[in-house]
Amino acid sequence: MNQTPFDGTAHMAANPFKRTYRPTAKNPATLRTTSSLDDILALYEESLDTAVDGNNYHHGVFYNSISQKVDPRRCITPSDINQFILLTQSFEKHEYYTHTTGMWISLLMNRAYNQGHNKFYLDLQNTKPLDCIGFNLAGNRNKKIKVMIEGTVGDEFGAQSQHAVFYCREGNLLFSPSFVNSTFYLGRTSILSGRVYEHFRIRINGYSQSCYQMLPHEFEAAWNHAKKIIERNCNGS
Repeated sequence: MNQTPFDGTAHMAANPFKRTYRPTAKNPATLRTTSSLDDILALYEESLDTAVDGNNYHHGVFYNSISQKVDPRRCITPSDINQFILLTQSFEKHEYYTHTTGMWISLLMNRAYNQGHNKFYLDLQNTKPLDCIGFNLAGNRNKKIKVMIEGTVGDEFGAQSQHAVFYCREGNLLFSPSFVNSTFYLGRTSILSGRVYEHFRIRINGYSQSCYQMLPHEFEAAWNHAKKIIERNCNGS
């Protein structure tokens, strides 16, 4: 099942703060130390000046626009993505940091997946809760994308993902018919009404959701098993 492609970048609003924002590095010594990501970081910085209004359609338009900027032949590895996360931290004061950064991480995971990587370990312990992590991830039934997240993610976690498995201590889900066979292992989550759920495995396929409340030790066992596999894979990338 393929998602309808997004188009229409004309719908994106211009940021009234364009060219007035200047990043301040938390640790200038670590800023842009990885020259291999300079091209990606430059495109990311430009995209911060494009408004993301919190609407799923406009998220799709924005995702499509940044996707067109990155050459599909550009090599991306799981370790590159964590380095990218570190480099973005100097932009945290930007109005659209949380949405834009989550979108870029998702795009880079898709590009890495297309190059043969399907396991990702994201360290978000030192960032703001990022929105749209896992947005539009597109795995397939024979090779699912598996994502483990240390730290807390923001809203619209995994939105519009296909054939993906997420492990996260805390994140907020927004159900959508565009989910295709995605599974979430969540230590704590807020769903729709704001009610908090703990230790859940949630499988979503379109409007169909299957929720299973795990015992704490079941969640920890699933977490530790996945972490061992995913970390081993990512450390070898």
